[in-house]
Amino acid sequence: MFRLRWRFEYADAKPAKYGIWDYTDGDKHPENSAWAVSKENLLYAVIESECLRTHEITRVIECKGADFCNFAWVAAQPFTGSGEMPAPRILGLQLVSRDFRTTAFYDGTTRMAERDEADKATQFRTYGR
Repeated sequence: MFRLRWRFEYADAKPAKYGIWDYTDGDKHPENSAWAVSKENLLYAVIESECLRTHEITRVIECKGADFCNFAWVAAQPFTGSGEMPAPRILGLQLVSRDFRTTAFYDGTTRMAERDEADKATQFRTYGR
């Protein structure tokens, strides 16, 4: 099992910015969310993982800053027979680039899929620029 976070690396002398491990509550503290961090001079957008057993940090996914669109948490909504809606279960973190959606999952697997033309035409196409 792994923990995940986003990371921005910059072309100038500005220090790297990164999120809190497994942090999904950006509405309460936007300063910890990627959408609230400057993308000016962005060199790379990265998803990092930390092994819960060894605490080793690894770059799982990276993309050039010019191709970066946004990050998105991947979740599953469990349903109960009683009609209650428990909190969504976070499964991974996705990096959306100009041409691909690449996802890192908590079990250590990754998946990459091309963005279709309809997806590229959405408002997220220039997000973060």
